[in-house]
Amino acid sequence: MTLEAQWNHRLAGSVADVRYCSCGLVCVIESSGSGNPTARIFAVDTGTERGNLVLDGEFRSASYRESPGLLFVTTRNGRVYAIAPETGETRWTAAGSRVAAATDDVVYAFDGATLRAIRVSDGTREWSSALPGPVTRVSELDDAGDRLGVTVGKPRDYTLVGVDAATGAERFRHRASDVSGYHIDGEAILAIVADDHFTESVRRIDGRTGAERWAYAVDDPVRIDESNIEVSDEAIHVYAGEDAGVTALNPATGRPTGTLGDSGNAVSCGPMLFSAPADGEPGELDAVDPETGERSWRLTADGELTGAAFDGESGDFFFADFGDEAGSVYRVDGAAGTVRWRCPIGGNVNSLRVDADPLVAANSLHPMMRDMFAAEGTADDSVYAIDRRDGRAEWSFSAEGLVVSGATARFVVVSGEGSLYVLRRADGSVALEPDYDRYELDGETLFVVRGATVTAYPLTDSPPEPPTDAEGGGPLPADDADRGDTRPLPSDGGKDGSTDGESLPAPDDDPAESAKREDTTVSFCPECGVDLDSEADANFCMACGAKLPE
Repeated sequence: MTLEAQWNHRLAGSVADVRYCSCGLVCVIESSGSGNPTARIFAVDTGTERGNLVLDGEFRSASYRESPGLLFVTTRNGRVYAIAPETGETRWTAAGSRVAAATDDVVYAFDGATLRAIRVSDGTREWSSALPGPVTRVSELDDAGDRLGVTVGKPRDYTLVGVDAATGAERFRHRASDVSGYHIDGEAILAIVADDHFTESVRRIDGRTGAERWAYAVDDPVRIDESNIEVSDEAIHVYAGEDAGVTALNPATGRPTGTLGDSGNAVSCGPMLFSAPADGEPGELDAVDPETGERSWRLTADGELTGAAFDGESGDFFFADFGDEAGSVYRVDGAAGTVRWRCPIGGNVNSLRVDADPLVAANSLHPMMRDMFAAEGTADDSVYAIDRRDGRAEWSFSAEGLVVSGATARFVVVSGEGSLYVLRRADGSVALEPDYDRYELDGETLFVVRGATVTAYPLTDSPPEPPTDAEGGGPLPADDADRGDTRPLPSDGGKDGSTDGESLPAPDDDPAESAKREDTTVSFCPECGVDLDSEADANFCMACGAKLPE
């Protein structure tokens, strides 16, 4: 059976953009070709139009803020529209091209180097602050929300400005040469200082004065960004290069207090830090308790480990490896580190989705970069499905340049060869292959745009409901789209091996509870590590093209 549409709308003008707003509403931007665009707000579950407004400039973004319970639409010429999601009514408009943060009472919006506080009740500007450079991020520096940390400037030349949340007055300014980024975790503020190639130091900043409390010099030639830093009450963990490994720093003094098992680069996955031991073999991975720095267990795989995911329901970890032109996926007991099962798939994958059964494994590296950063013949354009309980390989689907765009308990959405496919997660068959100009996927609903028509396809049994019930919008007749290159996958992945591979029994698991699992996927960049610009507006690594986690 082909996946049926939930609803569709044909607009008078063309569809310029579609944005899901996380509150059961979708914002569709209609362009007439002359004049300003119109933002139309539809209920995701029924397709009922809640409201519309003519924008006074090019559309930039649409996002819902739980506090204060408003939908914000912004334009590139510096306007913010506050919309009530229950009615679609425009409550107010104000100056600002981006919404940075919001509370029940105040919205903080910025445009260039100007930060504004806007009253939620009526859109009145409470204050406006001119900052020393273009605003890139706004963070709260304390639990009470009394102080804001505003990052301004350009990459590798950032400044942090402390702003009084009530008045907009500047409280401090941290300015240092070559700041490549700030790691802000509550009251823990760390400046990362680097030259054109390598990080020179990590410095802790006082959240009240902006003064540097201490500096930790990084001696190894390595680049550090926010993903290389973990903050806890007991220690600040910093990956400081191959020789130093992951170093634990005293939060008060910045002095090293130890290393995590003399390990190399570390990544956080679930409750553990994982790191390849500096003196280990390819495929070895240490699980380290981030609070104590003690190694809990070590995993030894057949090849280089390329990806990891944590299942919060069972407490188990899943890993992917690749070696000798073949890959495998493992399920590992989270407490003991013993392998519950190993499934050879034959492919090279680094992204695991373990939120439902079967689990989904694929290569998240951008298609343009796969051949550049993979050994000859190992670039993988397939997605694989594996029974998460017993490790049995179930099916695979291949398409040139395949990218997994999203997955639910029922469907997996992939693109490749200029086509879009909605696969049934249970067996890999193609439920839908629509013609499209663009599409938007929020995880539960697929919105497909073709010309002036936008169509919504539900990817779960219950699409998200907006704040109040709505009526209207009916299903469309099904089309005849049931095609694709899906094939059953033997558990040896096409290589030598038994029907059951090397599977070991896994604990019983209730598929009905799968929606409760925590799915944290970690991708290991094969060449450039984790040197990702946290401020960049991109979904892939600027250096090598690796797709970033969603």
